[in-house]
Amino acid sequence: MGLRAVLIFSLARITDSETFSKIASSFAVVETFRYLFDWGQDTLSVKLLSRSGLLWLRALRLCASLKVLSWAVGLGINFILVHQFLLPNDASMALMIAALGVCPLFWNLPINVMQARGVLRANAAKIWLLALVLFVCALVSAAAEAVPTVLLGYVAIEYVGLVLLALIAWRSQTFSPKQWALSKRFTRRQIEAYGHRGGTVVVGQMAALFYGKFDVLLVINFATPATVASYLFAQRIVDLAGFLSGGVSSVMYSTMVRIASTDRVRWQLSARRWAVLFGIIAVTIGLAFWVAIPLIVVRFFANMNDARQYIVLFGLVALFAVANQFSSGLLNAVGRFGVIARLNIFNLCVLVSLGTFAFFYFGVTTMIGVIAAVYAVSAVIQFQLVRKSIASANP
Repeated sequence: MGLRAVLIFSLARITDSETFSKIASSFAVVETFRYLFDWGQDTLSVKLLSRSGLLWLRALRLCASLKVLSWAVGLGINFILVHQFLLPNDASMALMIAALGVCPLFWNLPINVMQARGVLRANAAKIWLLALVLFVCALVSAAAEAVPTVLLGYVAIEYVGLVLLALIAWRSQTFSPKQWALSKRFTRRQIEAYGHRGGTVVVGQMAALFYGKFDVLLVINFATPATVASYLFAQRIVDLAGFLSGGVSSVMYSTMVRIASTDRVRWQLSARRWAVLFGIIAVTIGLAFWVAIPLIVVRFFANMNDARQYIVLFGLVALFAVANQFSSGLLNAVGRFGVIARLNIFNLCVLVSLGTFAFFYFGVTTMIGVIAAVYAVSAVIQFQLVRKSIASANP
């Protein structure tokens, strides 16, 4: 996420609004379709790779084979979509964006292998070093003034980084070449079961993705290029804020799950402590959206000055998104999955209907206000459910 953000912001710095709107729209398309190409593999991988004996190696072969297939199919589809509808006059740029769109399909597999085999912590220093080196390379690549040069540099950075991460995972294992050779068979029934479970996962992922990206689809298709450029620039910042707070939420979720069934008092105390942490995160994000980021835009992204009005409004969306991540994490920890699913479906219906109406009759800023309002109502509802869970005898 960090490397991709540096790429988008560096492109915003060196391109005009029309060019940036086409490039940013292209990235929005390929990053959306990535969830479909992945077919739930990242969700299923950890469980499969945790198996004993040769089963986990067989699962690794299956995961790797399916990812190679989905990469090839995804690359072709991405190239056709981007080249035909967004960048018809630049096949090389369309190909590079398509390649960057499918690269993340592989990133989680080495991490999942190390997680499942219990060697992730032992390789933490190597992973941090790799991340630092890639980030420095990304900053160097961002200094280029030609768009093709910047894109080509990032393609090299992401794919070389992926190979190095795979080598870290490979060298951390203790299997022999003979074991690897014996593990290459997997049955048609296993593949069908894997595909069926992946299909179940991907339906939920695509629904959640549409819930958070319907506004981008509206703006890309019906707004002017200048508006598209400013909006997607601001929306990328929201994605980064959500990614950071979502990481904290995932840690909280795993912690609260372990506590929920053992100690009610400790669960309540831990929930309140996490609430304080998320409050600090919300205040920090608010200050960033309303003070720091607008100043950065004025100083370094003069061609994106129009994005400041969206950034300020998106600050409200980011705040309420943090509140939703906190409450959703706690509700997931106590097994309220059905409640969250029903609430998300309701939010999706309200957002699509009211947001679309606001966009066409009142404009982009009103649509962002509707998004913020729906997020706020959702947070209030979830907080009430969390309070009941905290007050209950068995959280």
